[in-house]
Amino acid sequence: MSAVVPPASNNISEVVEKLRRLSQVDVQSGWRYCDADSATVGSVGISNKQVAELNEKGHIAWPSGKQVVYLGQQFVIPDNLHGYPVVGLRLLLSLTWWAEDATIFVNGELVGQGDLFDCADRVLLSVAVNPGDEFLVILRLVSPGHDNGALVRSICLYEAADSTCFDPGFVADELEILQNAIARNLGNKHSQDLSIKILASRPMYVKGERLQSEIDLAVGLIDWSALPNRAKFDRSLSVLRHNLLGYLRAFSGELDDLTAEGAEGAEGESKEQLSQVSENQNSTSIYIGETADIPSFPHLYI
Repeated sequence: MSAVVPPASNNISEVVEKLRRLSQVDVQSGWRYCDADSATVGSVGISNKQVAELNEKGHIAWPSGKQVVYLGQQFVIPDNLHGYPVVGLRLLLSLTWWAEDATIFVNGELVGQGDLFDCADRVLLSVAVNPGDEFLVILRLVSPGHDNGALVRSICLYEAADSTCFDPGFVADELEILQNAIARNLGNKHSQDLSIKILASRPMYVKGERLQSEIDLAVGLIDWSALPNRAKFDRSLSVLRHNLLGYLRAFSGELDDLTAEGAEGAEGESKEQLSQVSENQNSTSIYIGETADIPSFPHLYI
């Protein structure tokens, strides 16, 4: 019987979503469409066309048979996203499609192409946005001959242009990776195949639960009241990352002490505990896990 993975911490999940709202905007529902092919993009009068409907999967779909559809959307840069100022941030449009041919135009200029095998792109709209900036994006999509076409996903991403800065979306991704890794490892604690004696011999579970609690406390210290002061808010995210790194190092070090002893498996086999912390100039990579069938922590860059 497979292990039951416990649900991720509601507190962390809420913080992840809250952080993403400061840097990401789902724009899937804002596309207008025109199903008539055209010789030039400039002749597609998209602004007065009907807004495309989403299907039950949240996709914009159209019939198979190499049918052409144009999707267009005018993006106007706001002052802020839920209080987080966006001025000076880099703006990308993340797109995923199911189309035999995809062509992307921004303000009338060709900026990207793809097909069924190259089905995603992150289109750079601006290296540094200013409130009020406008971008007209038009997609020309051709459905496959054998299947319906679809615009699967479209999200505006506001990111820090400086790679040494950690914007809310970046921190949200790190937290989600970390909490999912913890949930997978703790899931083995709830497996009905493992006896109390075996669980007692695996301090990894106890330490994992403690790490979960420490992370819950750490995310509670994010200074949301600092907004709209972006610099002050970002400093609180930097403190959060510093604290998380400390917790992970301590957790990793404690697991190193268990390596020689190992933990008894369901058939009495010894499973070696592995723990590694490696650093370079820009990131720290954490791996925690076992060599056998118990799920392990993926690499986390923090």
